[in-house]
Amino acid sequence: MKTLLCALLALVATGAAAQGAAAGKAVYDSTCAVCHAAGIVGAPKPGDAAAWAPRVKGGLDALVRSAIKGTTTGMPPRGGRPDLSDAQLRAAIDRSVRHRVGFCADTCHLYAAGYDLVRDFEGVWRNWDATCGRAHLRCLHLNDSKTPLGSRRDRHELIGEGTLGAAPFRRIMREPRFANVIKILETPKGDDEFTQDRRMLRRLRAYARGRPAR
Repeated sequence: MKTLLCALLALVATGAAAQGAAAGKAVYDSTCAVCHAAGIVGAPKPGDAAAWAPRVKGGLDALVRSAIKGTTTGMPPRGGRPDLSDAQLRAAIDRSVRHRVGFCADTCHLYAAGYDLVRDFEGVWRNWDATCGRAHLRCLHLNDSKTPLGSRRDRHELIGEGTLGAAPFRRIMREPRFANVIKILETPKGDDEFTQDRRMLRRLRAYARGRPAR
């Protein structure tokens, strides 16, 4: 029952995210793009990094505030569309910048934060897909954990030798969805900078090939 409920909640979240993206695109195409495509009243054009830099340095919330209130350079409040809600404006801005966003996930951090990669591996990544989007997972820090699930303590351990164990790392190394995601080791070094890292690399390669780990 619990598994079914989690699956249903994930589907609802995924559906809501898809609806938000569609609404954002509609607002952007009908309103934002009109000025930005032509650079009207100083609106930065798509792809002009220098022109966008002063606006994006404050983050997404700053962009949303400027869209709601308007700017001193000529953009009217809500882009001249008083009928648009704050949520619609946020969705439009999110749509315009989201492709530039990438995330790094750390297996130890996830586990310590309560995301159970051992017993609910699929659920964790289903939640990620609904919240952040799989395409935005650009890097994985591969670390086992010295502490238990939900400990809120970031204590890295050697791969397969901590509370996560080997199973999540086997899946990460074998499943096609993670094939193009950069993977970085941050495991304990021991007495020198190379011996343990080389051993962990051999272990991960063995997981990828389906061979017994050393």
